[in-house]
Amino acid sequence: MLRPLFHISVVAINSFVLCYDQLYIDLPMPNKAMEKLPLRSRSMFLTIWCLILQTVYHFIAFLNDIAGSNAPSSKRPPIIRRIKDVLFTLSFCVAIYVSFAFWSIYAIDKELIFPDHISKLYHPTPAYVPGYVGLTQKSQYYPLKPNRPDAPTPAGLPNANKPHTTR
Repeated sequence: MLRPLFHISVVAINSFVLCYDQLYIDLPMPNKAMEKLPLRSRSMFLTIWCLILQTVYHFIAFLNDIAGSNAPSSKRPPIIRRIKDVLFTLSFCVAIYVSFAFWSIYAIDKELIFPDHISKLYHPTPAYVPGYVGLTQKSQYYPLKPNRPDAPTPAGLPNANKPHTTR
């Protein structure tokens, strides 16, 4: 019961942040050509794409929680589960990259990420949503470990299920 509640809460928060950004925030652009870009010129920022991708992922995950299956040993998972798994792969990687890049640059120079003239227009909370939700996203997903002793493992780590032999 908590998983669908978590997913629909994230969809609601992200949708609010997107609507607030599109309706109430008017960022000045350096030239007129940039003002014609989609999403009120936010489409050039990876942060907004991360937020949209996470919103779509959490909506699909909510639908999977309601109508799909989260069974770990499903031989043929439903199509919605496969879509959710692919979206998780994309959205988690983008969220980690956005979080790492944002906080790394923010630690070096806040003006590069959040200049004073923008901080007067834009409340800082919506800027933090994609990173924090992306970090909590991993706690909701449980990847399967291979059961076969000869199965490949990530990064060349030894398979924990492989029986150890001594010579």
